Amino acid sequence: MKNNPCFAKTVIMNRAVPGSGKTSLSRCITDAIRAAGLTIANHSTDDFFMEDGRYCFDLTKLAVYHHWNLLGFQRSLRRGIDVVICDNTNLQPWQTAPYTDLARRHGYQVIFLNLTPRELWKHVAAQQVTQEKPDAHGVPEARLAEFIRDFNEYDELIYGIRGICARKWQVRHPILIWIIW
Repeated sequence: MKNNPCFAKTVIMNRAVPGSGKTSLSRCITDAIRAAGLTIANHSTDDFFMEDGRYCFDLTKLAVYHHWNLLGFQRSLRRGIDVVICDNTNLQPWQTAPYTDLARRHGYQVIFLNLTPRELWKHVAAQQVTQEKPDAHGVPEARLAEFIRDFNEYDELIYGIRGICARKWQVRHPILIWIIW
């Protein structure tokens, strides 16, 4: 598998509402890629908010932490890591563009790994901080509902060419133009 070019130079963009299991899935992918003898790097802005095993979100640090995450991602591409994961929510086009642009500039194929949102109450339950889950994010229900809405809107944009007539798509999203590779 190490010499198989299909697995080398791949970026995986996780795309999911908090509480979907994207970080758990990234761990499984990481284990499998390493077992196959390939190099892998996982970049998540959430990691910068971890303090002693607890998730401590601070909105004032979000932009800086996203910047640091992007710089680490870019370093992995420059080092030629076989598989590089962006484990952010990646719900809107502007959130993914810096990562996908860098990936393409460095000759990486880009794969979006979409985890379809579950029912809102399941995301709320997954986000509750408990003694067993001190690293849960505690995202409020109203914000999770916004994330689900954003996921669905972005999904329409990505897959709209297949599912929606182009004219209707352009009317609903006049400023967003997608280039499908």
